[in-house]
Amino acid sequence: MNSIEIPEAFAGLFEPHRYKVYNCGRGSGKSWAVARVLVNLAHHTPLRAVCAREFQNSIEESVHKLLSDQIKFFGLPYTIDKYRIYNDIGSEFIFKGLSKQDAAAIKSLEGADIVWVEEAQNVSEASWRNLTPTVRKDGSEIWVTFNPDVEDAPTYQRFVIKQPTNALVRRVNWDENPWFPSVLEQERLDMLRDDPEGYQNVWEGHSRNLTALNTDIDALTSQIDSGKLETDLRGRAGASVRTMLNRSTEEDRNLSTLDAKLEGLRNGILLMATGVQTDGDALRAYNEITKNKNDTQLVRQRLQDIKVQNERNAALQQARIDSVRNEYGKGPMDYNAVSQPPAAVGSGQGASPYSAMSDEDLMKVIMGGNHPSMIVFRAGRFNLLERLPILS
Repeated sequence: MNSIEIPEAFAGLFEPHRYKVYNCGRGSGKSWAVARVLVNLAHHTPLRAVCAREFQNSIEESVHKLLSDQIKFFGLPYTIDKYRIYNDIGSEFIFKGLSKQDAAAIKSLEGADIVWVEEAQNVSEASWRNLTPTVRKDGSEIWVTFNPDVEDAPTYQRFVIKQPTNALVRRVNWDENPWFPSVLEQERLDMLRDDPEGYQNVWEGHSRNLTALNTDIDALTSQIDSGKLETDLRGRAGASVRTMLNRSTEEDRNLSTLDAKLEGLRNGILLMATGVQTDGDALRAYNEITKNKNDTQLVRQRLQDIKVQNERNAALQQARIDSVRNEYGKGPMDYNAVSQPPAAVGSGQGASPYSAMSDEDLMKVIMGGNHPSMIVFRAGRFNLLERLPILS
């Protein structure tokens, strides 16, 4: 065998890190790339690998089949039992659901060389607190793969927002998978056409973009300026009474949804800052809002501070994107060509700017660089034999 290939984006799996974290959009190839690496590593050297997820009510819910398929594909000499996979050199794969493991039961993981936590977006903080100190063998590693959902989830907070020491944290999307299948390509195009904002979350690992964030900030500011949003104690008390009597006003309803709106802004702030800052002024302004929500004018001022910082972060992101495009011989992206989305605050969803496009026209938009999520196709391949020459 001349090559055992995975997407180049996952070459970091061979680097020495305590935590290897891949937060990926759909179609990145993360699960089979990790499975391919693990079965070949364990074929080469004795390895005890624990494959975990938050909920595993049956072996069918685990990565057992994925590992088995990779073993069969390469013709590797493993024994595949219903509940574990092992070979003659002492390597073993076992499968665990974390939610049902108490501190005593999870001690069985102490001797693990690698713990792979798949579907990690569902893992609770309690499970992480049980797991991480238990994986204590010298040189042991915890591999984490997940599709980002909400940014206040324990996994996202623990590994992306507050990255631990000695961690490799990498976001990988469909455009870095050289084996991205055509059936998913059609699904991707359909979602880009029909639900561009949802597309950013599902396929690109993003939340709302700068325009949508700042449009929402402007909408909240307008509500304050027009007297339709009062956050002080008097306004809150009156809203509570009227709501109890089923006589709520527009102003009361604006106030009742404020926390949800602010949480949405927070999620967008964090993603806007990804890769350009770790603890920015925008997040500090958001935290001041949450601590002083009874001061309407302070809320208004800090919303404007967030808007300014969002624009700074967007400029840094654009510079980063254009730098990558330059490496591939592409010119700067035309950001002005991006259609403006409607505000989520005080308005409906609105029609997708891509809804009337054919697949062919949609691809022209993507390849022309006129959509903010489409930088360049940068999928490369990495040959495992470069790191595991004995396997050849």
